[in-house]
Amino acid sequence: MRPGKGGQVIRSVEHIQAAKAFFLPKVPHVAEFLVSQGIAMAGSLLYGVLCIRLLPIGEYAKFVVVFAAQASLMVLMDVGISGSFIPLVGERFDDLRLIADYLASIRQIAHRLYAVFAPITIVAFPLLVRNRHWSWKVVAAMVVIVLIAAWFARVAASYGSVLILRRDRSYWYRTKIVASFGSLILLGVFVAFHWFNAFVAILISVSGQILVAWIYYLRARRLLGVTGVPTKEKRTAIIQLTLPAVPSVIFYALSGQLSVLLITIFGRTAGVASVGALGRLGQIFALLSQMNGILVEPYFARLKKAYLKANYLNCYYRCRLLRLQYRCAGSRLPRTVSLGAWSQICGAAG
Repeated sequence: MRPGKGGQVIRSVEHIQAAKAFFLPKVPHVAEFLVSQGIAMAGSLLYGVLCIRLLPIGEYAKFVVVFAAQASLMVLMDVGISGSFIPLVGERFDDLRLIADYLASIRQIAHRLYAVFAPITIVAFPLLVRNRHWSWKVVAAMVVIVLIAAWFARVAASYGSVLILRRDRSYWYRTKIVASFGSLILLGVFVAFHWFNAFVAILISVSGQILVAWIYYLRARRLLGVTGVPTKEKRTAIIQLTLPAVPSVIFYALSGQLSVLLITIFGRTAGVASVGALGRLGQIFALLSQMNGILVEPYFARLKKAYLKANYLNCYYRCRLLRLQYRCAGSRLPRTVSLGAWSQICGAAG
C-alpha cells in the first residue's frame, strides 16, 4: 500500500460513518414520505390511466385541457407565495400568531392575484380551444371548473404548508391518500352505472381537490387556534422573498403545459389526448422533487441563523459523499437538496 493510502481509506470510512450518523435519524421521515406520498401518487396515476382507458379520445382531450389550464393558472396566481411563510417564520415556528398573520397576508395577496388572472382566463380559454369546435356551453362549464379548481388548489397549498411547518405531516399524507382513493371509488361507481364521461371525470378530480383544501383549512385553523391579521409589513416580506423567483415561475407555468397548449391551438384533438396521457405517466418522476417542500426546506427553515449555512453545507457535503459511494456501487443517489430551496432559505435568513 502506498504511503498515505491507509490514511485516505480511514478518512473515507470516517466520512461515510459521519454521513450515516447525520442521515439515519432522518430515514423514518423519508420512508414515511416515500410510502405515503407514493401511495397517494399511485392512486392519482391509476385514476388518470383509467380515464385514458375509459374515455373516448375527444372526451379525454377535454379532461387534459381543463387540468393543463388549471395547472398554469394555479402557478400564475400563486407565484410561490403559498409556502413562502415557512422560510419567513423560520426558527419562530412556535409563534402561532406570527404564522396566522403571514397566512392572512398570503391570502390577501392571493385574492388580488386571482382578481387579475381570473378575467384573463375567462377571455383566453375560449380562444385557446376555439379550434376544438366545442359548444359554448361546454367551454363555459370548463372555464368555471378551471377557476374553481385553481382556487381550491391554492387554498390547499397555503393551508397545507401550515401542517408541514407544524410537523403534522401524517395528517397531510393521509388526506392526500383519502382523496386519491376516494376518487377511484367514485370513478368505479359512475362506471358501474354507465354515467361516466369527461365532465364526470373532471368533477370527480376537482371534488378531490376541494376535499383536500377543506380538510387542510380546518386542520390548519385547529393547529393555529388564532385568527391572523394581514399587515403591509408581512405582505412586503412575502413579495420580496418571492419576487426574484417570479420570472422562473412564469416560465415554468407556461413551459410545463406548452406542448398541450400548442397542440390545443394548432393540432388535432387526438394529439391533445396523447400528450395529456404521456404527461400523466410522467407524474411518476415528480415524487422525489416534492421532497424539497415537504421535508428539506422546512428542516432548514427551522434552524437558527447561526447554524443555517454550516448545516446546509454539511448536508450537501454528506449527500455528495453518499452519491459517490452509491455511484461506485453502480447506482446514483438523487440530489434532493436543491439550490432553489437554498435560495429561498437564504432570502429569508439574509
